[in-house]
Amino acid sequence: MLEPRINTNGHENLFAPKLATGTTGHRACDNATTAMSGKSMKIPLGKPFIGKEEFAAVEKVLASRRLATGELVKEFEDALTRKFGRKYCIAVNSGTSALYLGLKALGVRRVIIPTITCGAVLNAALNAGARVVFSDVERDTHNIDLSTLSEGQLSGADAVIVTHTYGQAADMDRLDQYLKKHGLTLVEDFAQAIGANYKGRPTGSFGRIAVTSFYASKGITTGHGGAVLTDDEELALKCLYGRGSRTPAYFTGLIPMNIQMTDIQAAIGLVQMKKMDGMIEMRRTIAGRYLQGLAGVLGTIGEKPWTSQVYYKFAAILPDGVEKQAFIQRMGEQEIEVGTLFDPPLHRTQLAADVGDGQSELPVAERLAPRTVSLPMFPELSEPDIQRICQATRSTIPRLIADSR
Repeated sequence: MLEPRINTNGHENLFAPKLATGTTGHRACDNATTAMSGKSMKIPLGKPFIGKEEFAAVEKVLASRRLATGELVKEFEDALTRKFGRKYCIAVNSGTSALYLGLKALGVRRVIIPTITCGAVLNAALNAGARVVFSDVERDTHNIDLSTLSEGQLSGADAVIVTHTYGQAADMDRLDQYLKKHGLTLVEDFAQAIGANYKGRPTGSFGRIAVTSFYASKGITTGHGGAVLTDDEELALKCLYGRGSRTPAYFTGLIPMNIQMTDIQAAIGLVQMKKMDGMIEMRRTIAGRYLQGLAGVLGTIGEKPWTSQVYYKFAAILPDGVEKQAFIQRMGEQEIEVGTLFDPPLHRTQLAADVGDGQSELPVAERLAPRTVSLPMFPELSEPDIQRICQATRSTIPRLIADSR
């Protein structure tokens, strides 16, 4: 069994933010055990951190009757460029649209993607007209591992998409060696790692184009939504044109669509950005509790010294002898939702079989995917619920191991 690794890098403040106690306020209403009925309420896998500020921001937009003028969208775009150190930002209706738009603007014909990541990455690449090469992943981080590809696969591609899996930045210096050697363009999808950094530099600041998502479960949310960030003026204009905005130029090879973000979404996003750093600290605190409470029971993804994880997901690796669906079912019976994560890996999906480059085996991913689950992770997860999840896991795992013998 993989041993959990607790990586605090000497920072005591990992455990500093106060968690919800489950006894007061709206947090308790969502997650606490119901005293009157004696029945434990279901703990969801995730939910957005929404408060009165978001309600007020949306009400203000609704009262103005100016729902799609783009004024607040521009304000949100400006805030994103400042936060992630980019010159241009183009907000759109989803992260998938953002990745599609970025790939179309770049004119990518063949792109390398990690096989352990969201299916939307594959969908966006295919819709953009690109051929896809699947890469295996690192055993300890589940991030893309370009060393597993042949020279022919690397030299035949135009670009590589890095996804900072589960909220931990990939080793960008190592990736850069491959980019330079093979002339690959970096497309940085930091939807899982909003607010993370690599050696002090924010994710989202590396790719020639970077894209993110503001889906409900992400580090910050606008409900649905996404954005493209770049320092290249021509690429920015192409993305503006492609999303359906007026531009001073016409671009061949791009057919404009109406995939713009609304002012309602942008209003929520502006509030969420103010809360982002605090929400990350809350996630890190929860992760610290998990690492302590599940030590010796589940394997976990260790935090590398070059990054500060934001824990978009809390990924855990089941020990040998524990079948994933059995674990999910047993935890569900205890009113705890557990996620399957990226299983099967993308190269094993039917869509990939129809369109991929024929990789039949990516052994690290094929070993990890059936054993990796995600536990509930969201800023409002209360201390009593964390204890309940840890206790349920610690009792369930030995029973499943015993059942398998």
